[in-house]
Amino acid sequence: MGISISTIKAWKKLLNETGSLEKRLKRRTATKFPAEELEAYIKEHPDAMLSEIAEKFGGSTSGAFDALERIGITLKKRDLLHRKG
Repeated sequence: MGISISTIKAWKKLLNETGSLEKRLKRRTATKFPAEELEAYIKEHPDAMLSEIAEKFGGSTSGAFDALERIGITLKKRDLLHRKG
C-alpha cells in the first residue's frame, strides 16, 4: 500500500491517545506582534527593516513578515513598506 511503518505507528498512537484518527488541531501561542503596537511602530519607523521589527518585538524576521502581511502591509522590491489597497 506504500504506507511507512512510522506512519502506521503514529496512527496507532493517535488512536490510543484520542480514540480517533482525526487530525489534531494545532495549538498556537499568542502572537509576539500585536497588531496595534506593530502599526504604531511602523508609523513611527516607516523605513524599519524586518530584522529591526523582529528585534523590537522579540520575534523572528519571518514572524515580522507574516505579522505585517496580516495587517495589510507588504514589502515592495524597492524596500519601502506599503499598505495594500
